[in-house]
Amino acid sequence: MKNLDINTFDNIEDIPLGSSEQDPYDFFTLSDRNVMNSDMKKNIVQWNSRYSYNQLKNKDSLIMFLVEIFRSLFVSNCIDKNIDNVLLSIEEMFIDHYYNPQHSRLKYLIDDVGIFFTKLPITKAFHTYNKKYRITKRLYAPPTFNEVRHILNLAQILSLEEGLDLLTFDADETLYPDGHDFNDEVLASYISCLLKKMNIAIVTAASYNNDAEKYQKRLENLLKYFSKHNIKDGSYKNFYVMGGESNYLFKCNEEATLYSVPENEWRHYKKFVDYDTVQEILNISEKCLEKVIKDFGLCAQIQRKEKSIGLVPNKIPSLNIKNEQKNYMIKYEVLEEAVIRIKKEIIKNKITAPYCAFNGGQDLWVDVGNKAEGLLILQKLLKIQKKKCCHIGDQFLHSGNDFPTSFLYNSSIIQI
Repeated sequence: MKNLDINTFDNIEDIPLGSSEQDPYDFFTLSDRNVMNSDMKKNIVQWNSRYSYNQLKNKDSLIMFLVEIFRSLFVSNCIDKNIDNVLLSIEEMFIDHYYNPQHSRLKYLIDDVGIFFTKLPITKAFHTYNKKYRITKRLYAPPTFNEVRHILNLAQILSLEEGLDLLTFDADETLYPDGHDFNDEVLASYISCLLKKMNIAIVTAASYNNDAEKYQKRLENLLKYFSKHNIKDGSYKNFYVMGGESNYLFKCNEEATLYSVPENEWRHYKKFVDYDTVQEILNISEKCLEKVIKDFGLCAQIQRKEKSIGLVPNKIPSLNIKNEQKNYMIKYEVLEEAVIRIKKEIIKNKITAPYCAFNGGQDLWVDVGNKAEGLLILQKLLKIQKKKCCHIGDQFLHSGNDFPTSFLYNSSIIQI
């Protein structure tokens, strides 16, 4: 039997906070300030030791907080009797946080909770969900993370009484599996229907510069559906794609193909980052990634692009007739370590430009720009209020690229 080289080194250095004061409402830096918080560091270490990647990426702090509350009621065998009082208390905390997001009781209980842009009717959402699935009638299976996630998402939907003007989606692991292309006709039909009523945008980390054809290829099946159902009524004009987090904007034309939106139509909504700062972020990241490869003996390579840099696994040499290649695996905890090292160095260098360093589960990327900025550009371009916007994604942990959006818009967490 061949020896397996399994690296299980899990070491996260002490991370000093910078002395420079940051604007508490600056959503470009909020996520990183919270990551560097000592309590968050303990949570990262604790979660890494308890969960696999597929479990860990969905361990949202607010949802876990609610899971523990419901579980304690379940264990004490009083969930059916006391649930209304508990839901009322939770809803009061939510309302308090809605009006006072920086100093609410909920903020002190959950340090990394996002901003609420609507009042979340958790009581109505719970009873709506319970009416169908009868959680309170169960004797041995307590409410799970996914059930609470569904309830919280339902509360978010119920809170949008006035409707939405902009709905944005993450791409990989939200609309389709990581690294794949869009290929779901049912989902395409839903998006097509929504497109007739509101603006829809896919905000993705995928960075192909201004090459519309490469984005077109990944969304080809969705665009084909638009060609049949959204051309005649002109609703195709409501579809956008924001690539590279916030760096490249595309729209759909009457032939259901993507084209690059001229920069003079939207770049003035984006924070200017000069060439030297872009290179500084990429150089810092590259130096960190080189050390990570050396420290952990990774079979991986660094890919550097115009405004992004990534750590991706090498291909395993194929031994079969079909010559199918697979990737070496980079351990999730190693990717998490690399993300924090990079953020630490960028903060240490006092770089204020918006950026995103995120763990993709199989790889790692650092982008100049982030999804919060991408959403803000769309909001300003379309002149839409924040409460009329909602982002749907799967990566809302501190090392995920959807996390900054929770400080900017309503959001819903999904699991593909």
